[in-house]
Amino acid sequence: MSDRVVLNVGGRRFVTFLSTLRQFPDTVLGTMFAEDNMPMAKTVDPQEYFFDRNGDVFAVIIEFYRNGGRLFLPDKWEKFTREMLGTD
Repeated sequence: MSDRVVLNVGGRRFVTFLSTLRQFPDTVLGTMFAEDNMPMAKTVDPQEYFFDRNGDVFAVIIEFYRNGGRLFLPDKWEKFTREMLGTD
């Protein structure tokens, strides 16, 4: 099986590696993509997993994984969160 995986989050596709997701085994994604749990993961196709969630928010989450647990928020994040919360 390839180490590459496609996460389709709310219609937005993110391509990453299983090793990226597995570096944090105590998280939802780390648990879901653990070697022992792979047969339980539901796929759209053999290497694409669909999540009915906000792709813009997930972009920040996947960057957390890609940056080894460091979180870098985009410049527009404060405005985005105000809009999401309806406080803008």
